[in-house]
Amino acid sequence: MSHEILRPRRTFPATWQAKMDEFATQGLIPGAVIIVKSPIWGVRVGTTGYANLEKKTRISPDQQFRVGSVTKVFTGQLVLQLEQQGKLRLSDPILKYLGDNSVVAAIPNIGKVTVAELLQMKTGIPNYLEYPSIKYSPDIWPEKQFTPNDLLVVLTPSVPGYLKPLFAPGDTIPNGYAQYGDTTQPVPAWNYSNSNYILLGLLIEKVTGLSLTEATQKMICDPAGLKDTFFAKDGSFPTDMIRGYTKLDAARNPRYSDW
Repeated sequence: MSHEILRPRRTFPATWQAKMDEFATQGLIPGAVIIVKSPIWGVRVGTTGYANLEKKTRISPDQQFRVGSVTKVFTGQLVLQLEQQGKLRLSDPILKYLGDNSVVAAIPNIGKVTVAELLQMKTGIPNYLEYPSIKYSPDIWPEKQFTPNDLLVVLTPSVPGYLKPLFAPGDTIPNGYAQYGDTTQPVPAWNYSNSNYILLGLLIEKVTGLSLTEATQKMICDPAGLKDTFFAKDGSFPTDMIRGYTKLDAARNPRYSDW
């Protein structure tokens, strides 16, 4: 988020701020920034706690932080821009572009997967995060940096205990699947899987000839004036970045007594 978006800004009402502070003092969170924009009363910003507990750095809305899966919004936008420019079609099979990647080509059912199905999570390709050596890597191998192929190879039969497809691309689920409410008609099957967007990242790099870092900067951040937003290309980060903390292990179980 560009700093200009937050100017001018006002502090939170006292009751809102008190509730935020309560979460921090009770140890429920190490810190937080909450930004609320309204066409009636402008921008309200509330902060509490610390960006860095060791250094006792107070948290601020001007600090940077990792956006996690919000990255998918940028990735999807890049794909749609390339489609508008006539450089790809959403109905194209992904192997039209990535067929020369032997790891991608070995993923079961990949020959039937389209670009649109990747965007919409309708491929049935499982989430690489479910593979044990990846899922538990934050606990046992925290410095490991994975390449796209490192993540995708666990979806292929060449790997022991590989992650098998959840359903075939284009499958439907009959008669009132709970996720869609009460219906008597079959609905498209979908499953939220990060693997889909790793494949889309490779697609963007193939079509543009740029790294995903470069494509994001050139096609989205620069035109939109996002001066403080960038796609991280390695494990480095700004010195004033808001650090991440947890009391859970990689399986989301309580493990640590403090942050």
